[in-house]
Amino acid sequence: MADRPLSTPLPADLPENWTTGQTVAPSGADVGLSQQHGYNYLMEQVNAAQRAANAINESFDTISGKRTCRVTVGTSAAGWTQADCDYLCDGTDDQEELNAAIVAVLAKGGGEIAVLGGEYSITEKIDVSAVKTSVSITGEMRATIFNLSDVVGGGIAMGTADKSVVIRLYGITFRRLNSDKTAGIKFEKGSIVIDSCTFQNVSVFNSYLGDTPVRFIFCNNHMEVDAASGSNGTNLQIMGGSNANFIISNNTFIVSDFVNSDLQIVYMLIADYNDTDISNAVFVGNTVETNGCLGRVSCSIEGPVVVTGNSFSWCNIDIRFTLFSNNFVSNGWVHAAAGAVVSFNNVMLGYIQAWGNSTVSGNFVKALADQPAIIAHKMGSNVQKDASPCIIGNNIAAGSIGVYLRKDDWMPNTSISKALVCSNRIFGCTTPIQIDDNWSECLLTDNLFPTGSNIVNNGKNNIVRLNSDDPGEGGGGGTAGVSSFNGRAGAVTPQGGDYTAAMVGARPNTWTPTAAEVGAVSAGSVAAMQVLTQTEYDALTTKDAATLYLIKE
Repeated sequence: MADRPLSTPLPADLPENWTTGQTVAPSGADVGLSQQHGYNYLMEQVNAAQRAANAINESFDTISGKRTCRVTVGTSAAGWTQADCDYLCDGTDDQEELNAAIVAVLAKGGGEIAVLGGEYSITEKIDVSAVKTSVSITGEMRATIFNLSDVVGGGIAMGTADKSVVIRLYGITFRRLNSDKTAGIKFEKGSIVIDSCTFQNVSVFNSYLGDTPVRFIFCNNHMEVDAASGSNGTNLQIMGGSNANFIISNNTFIVSDFVNSDLQIVYMLIADYNDTDISNAVFVGNTVETNGCLGRVSCSIEGPVVVTGNSFSWCNIDIRFTLFSNNFVSNGWVHAAAGAVVSFNNVMLGYIQAWGNSTVSGNFVKALADQPAIIAHKMGSNVQKDASPCIIGNNIAAGSIGVYLRKDDWMPNTSISKALVCSNRIFGCTTPIQIDDNWSECLLTDNLFPTGSNIVNNGKNNIVRLNSDDPGEGGGGGTAGVSSFNGRAGAVTPQGGDYTAAMVGARPNTWTPTAAEVGAVSAGSVAAMQVLTQTEYDALTTKDAATLYLIKE
């Protein structure tokens, strides 16, 4: 807001009650009238009005017709002049003019900083922290570029204790020019909105803040990572405590030519370290495309996050306590643990790993020929042995094994029980279901797979019933036998001659008890044993109720 042309308002007190025949004098008092009736006073006020009108006219020389915001920032490197903007950058340490513009906007009660198209050199932090009023930094889409180079403490720092105060970045391209991985966008507490921006090897991240309130919206952005990013690192890191809400939606994450080492393109920890106080988050409608980086790129999401409607290509996904639903995964695996639910996803040329008490249901999985489609593991060496997965109602189209309850030799104390594998449709697999020898007391029922395929059960005390390899007309009509016995393979059921009397503890027909056997009794049992023929037994006048009578031939 410009200074007023008149520091003191005009009094507007000229008389309007003149009458015919009144005498006019330099001073009204000279003719017995008020001061305002004197023509010198009249001329003084006319001149004051003229000076104010001239000041207003001259002020238009510094007003641009392109001005649309409270404060405008431009750069002479792009051809802008001082007449076009409030703050003109020169291509060197441009954060100085940007920080000055932020201070000016905040001093006037908040508003928008319009950054005109051009490249801006950022060598130190742009500070939008501890603000007490809302502010927006807006660029021209794909034309306003912040080059981050040798930045000390990050590129932009944002945060405020008041959640009603909004800090917003819109339409800016952030580009990292050197290997300094601290150059990025750091957000902390408050309400942060990053919309329609582009990040080229630049990270967006925060630190774990416990119960500090934060609302973070990251939407419609484009994040690019390539070989210039160097090794390791996380490009979008979000950590929330007990008072945080996050919306990550409609973004594109592109990774190309990244072969130096592993990269986490997205890392979300939406819980405190004790897993007690949690916050809420959604990851929806995003695209992660890694251009065939051979499994080196991953997304790690831990906490009560709804992950839905996303597309992942050549990317591995790790989730815990998360709902992972209605996503498309190509050439990668989904690693689900600790109460995660994986449902109604399409997994092509990849597989699903279920650890602990996770649930895998309603998915379509087409694995590679040498990979199992769904693998069940124990969660860890220190959890109860029956913390096991539920694998229900999946449609498995290909893979070496459809559902594999696998033993992990590298993990001590791997005994595990009570996995549930039900109502899956499995075809195109060499083995439909396989159970390794450390699994026990599992329930496998109502699974459908092609004729001639059989469940391989190497575990103990598992209940395997009513699957399509059971005998009976059309399958499912009887009780499954063991997988092999006495030289027979397949659904083997007991037959005559499989067992000898000695194997089952039976007595031969010619058996006559010894004296010791006759006198052997258990506490509380019968007192004596007597072996008789049928004729001898019938001839007894009385039969002692405490005697066990054995009839011999």
